[in-house]
Amino acid sequence: MVVVSSLSEVDIDHLLETFNDAFSDYDVPMHMDKTQLVRHMHVNGCNLDDSVGLFDDGKLVGFLLVARRNTIAYDAGTGIRVAYRGQGLAHLLIDHAIRHTTHRGCTSFVLEVLDTNARAKKLYEKHGFSTVRTLACHRLEQGIRPAKGTVTLEKQQHLRLRKGACRPSWQYSEQSLKAGSFTGFDIVCNREAVGTLCLDTKRGMIAQIFIEPSQRRRGYAKQALLAAQVLCETEHLSFYNVDTACLDLQGFLAAVGFHCLLTQSEMHRILKPQAKV
Repeated sequence: MVVVSSLSEVDIDHLLETFNDAFSDYDVPMHMDKTQLVRHMHVNGCNLDDSVGLFDDGKLVGFLLVARRNTIAYDAGTGIRVAYRGQGLAHLLIDHAIRHTTHRGCTSFVLEVLDTNARAKKLYEKHGFSTVRTLACHRLEQGIRPAKGTVTLEKQQHLRLRKGACRPSWQYSEQSLKAGSFTGFDIVCNREAVGTLCLDTKRGMIAQIFIEPSQRRRGYAKQALLAAQVLCETEHLSFYNVDTACLDLQGFLAAVGFHCLLTQSEMHRILKPQAKV
C-alpha cells in the first residue's frame, strides 16, 4: 500500500534514483547526478522536512520537493516513478503539500509546468492552481557576429542585481542566484558602468541583463552578450524563464538570434489559513 509521508528521513541517493526514474520520459530530457540534485535543492531553498514522498513498503516511488520563503511555498519538482503512474497518486502528493505548507503559515503556492504537459497542467488546475503568466526559455546556438564597440565585462566582487521591469521567476530570484553559481558583471564602456549582467559561465546561463535607462538603444546589451560568449564554457547561451509580457526583452533576444525552446506556465494557488478549533 502506498502511503504519504515527509521526505525528512530519505537519503539523497534514494531520492536521486527516484528523481531520475520519474523524469526519464519527461518532455525535456532531465537526468541529474548527486551533485546536480543537491545544487538544485540548495539554490531553490528546498527543505526535505517540508517536502513530501510516496512510499510503497519503504520504497520511495514519488515526491514533491517543497521550498518556502516567507509565506510563499514553491514546488521545485514533482515526480512519480513510471511504474506507479495512472493510479491518482499525484493527488495525494499535492493535497499533502498544500495542507503542510498552509499549516506552516504559507499564504500562496507557486509552481511552473511545461505548456506541452497538458495533463500535469490540468492536474494542478483541479487543485486550485491558475496560470498567472507565461515564461519563455530561449537559447542562442551560434555566436553573435562581432559588433564594433568598446564594451567589456568586469567581474563584481559581490553579486549585485538591478531591479528591472521584468519580475524574475523563483529560480532566478535574488535569493536563488546568490545561492547558486551565478556571477555578476558590470557592463563597462569607456570606463563607465552602463549596466549589469548576471551569468553562470559553466552552463552558459544568463539570469539577468540590465542596461541603465539613459544608456539604452546604443548596442551595449548585444556587445555584452558577445563578451559573455567568450567567458562561457559552453557553445551556447541560454536565457530561461523570461516573462512573455516583457516585450522589449523578448524582441531583443529574437533580434540577436535567440530562439524559444519552450514555454511554461507559472501557476499560483492562494492558501487559506486553517480554521482554529
